[in-house]
Amino acid sequence: VPLPKFPSVIIALLPNLGSDKMESILDIHTLLLDFAQELKLHIISIGSDGAQVEFNAQTQVQQISTPSRLRISYSPYNIDFNCPIFPNIGPVIQVQDPKHAKKTGRNAAMSGARVLSLNCSTVGFGHFTKLLTHPESPMYKCDIYKLDRQDNGAAYRIFCPKNLKCCFDPNNKIKPEFEGTFVYLFIIGELVDSYLNRNITPIERIRMVMISYIFLRIWRFHINMLARKYPEFISSNQNFIASQTFAILTSLAESMVLLVKAHRDFYNQYPFVPWIHGSEACEHFFGAARQVNADFDFAELLDMVPKIGHYTKALNSKEISFNKDKSVREGK
Repeated sequence: VPLPKFPSVIIALLPNLGSDKMESILDIHTLLLDFAQELKLHIISIGSDGAQVEFNAQTQVQQISTPSRLRISYSPYNIDFNCPIFPNIGPVIQVQDPKHAKKTGRNAAMSGARVLSLNCSTVGFGHFTKLLTHPESPMYKCDIYKLDRQDNGAAYRIFCPKNLKCCFDPNNKIKPEFEGTFVYLFIIGELVDSYLNRNITPIERIRMVMISYIFLRIWRFHINMLARKYPEFISSNQNFIASQTFAILTSLAESMVLLVKAHRDFYNQYPFVPWIHGSEACEHFFGAARQVNADFDFAELLDMVPKIGHYTKALNSKEISFNKDKSVREGK
């Protein structure tokens, strides 16, 4: 159960060639859950950065049969959020990293491979080039042209409130050409902000994710209906987000609801800090490793683990500052 200002503890490091299959990742998850069950370690979430093999492995973990499950269902809306409750561990929930989800949402709209259709409006690369020319636009040219698709700062600027304001005319009405862009930025931004915002209540977080969840499902239904009626003009492969992107975004909504319920039913004595869930702790670990040694191999990484532990602890206690490379652009 993540706690604020508590440094990450490295349990294991496993090298790989970057070509792991879903089955091998699932075996690792299963082994760790077996260890946790024997040691009575409480694990509330398993995070990933949205890679398809990791996401599929997480989905398989969620489908493991257990004596009981944590469940929230509402049949009128066809909602059935659930996760396994492992003995001696508790509920285990899959969580996609929210910052990676934000980058996924940005890349889906700006890839140029699809023209996302929302009613009479669209979302595409051209809309962002026009927003860039707005005098109050927070975006940089490098956020649009020759962009780094893994740039956290660019993703932050795309979805920030100031960028949404650029979609309005002087009368505070959304410009017709930006209606779809505004809706898309608002929905995806709300979904991610439900995790990263530190000043809202759990019920407000649930409200935010459910608005996004229901919108995404209605949007998909709308595109599928149009595709069946006008197959020569529209298709889900060209006018809707990719199926993997849809799965990641809807999974984020489901995970938030389950996290709130798990904290209420199992961990009500612990603070609820959803911005810590995900894969960011692992990224901070490797970021700290690069501060110690910019170019390391696996053996050197193992030797650095104690030093990284002290380094991370000092960062959390604000005893030292983290000096980022000048080439790094990151939003807060």
